[in-house]
Amino acid sequence: MQVKEFLEEKLGIYDEQLLNYLLKKVKILNLHKRQLLFRMGEKPTILAFLNQGITRGYFVDQEGTEITDCFDFRQGSPIVPSLPLDAPARVDIEAITDCEFFCLPIYETIKLLDRDPFFINLYNKFLLISLKECLDLKNVLHRYGAFQRYQWFLKTYPDLEGKVRERHIASFLGITEEHLCRQKNLFYKSI
Repeated sequence: MQVKEFLEEKLGIYDEQLLNYLLKKVKILNLHKRQLLFRMGEKPTILAFLNQGITRGYFVDQEGTEITDCFDFRQGSPIVPSLPLDAPARVDIEAITDCEFFCLPIYETIKLLDRDPFFINLYNKFLLISLKECLDLKNVLHRYGAFQRYQWFLKTYPDLEGKVRERHIASFLGITEEHLCRQKNLFYKSI
């Protein structure tokens, strides 16, 4: 998808003046598999929107184990490592596959949020989507057993299995890789 098409179709920007302004500011960033988009502790300089690929947010716990915090594969999703937008990243964000992003400098984004009602509404929309996803995940992790978590993952993140390492899926679901393997076997026997 081209930048103009992305701005119109994924972000709903049709105002010619705003569209032309953004077309001058948006840059395309391509990352290869396993490259970092954001590094924990560093302030982001861009707001990145996923055009294609899969990303993973993660952190390392006190024992040195990577804990997967989030996945993103939806075209148009903002990839945000922290809030507020210019705060140091709270997680590392890596490309799971080769990825393409449309990026706006963070200072331009903050300026738009200060003055443009459309961007304020868009930002609020993305915040609500993110909050819902966070609450859904928290609910699943605290209320369901491993088998139901795996079923939820397959439904919520279609087609990621086989593209994302099993250890990342397991840590995201709060189970061991061995436990995930058992749940997968049970699941495929049940269908």
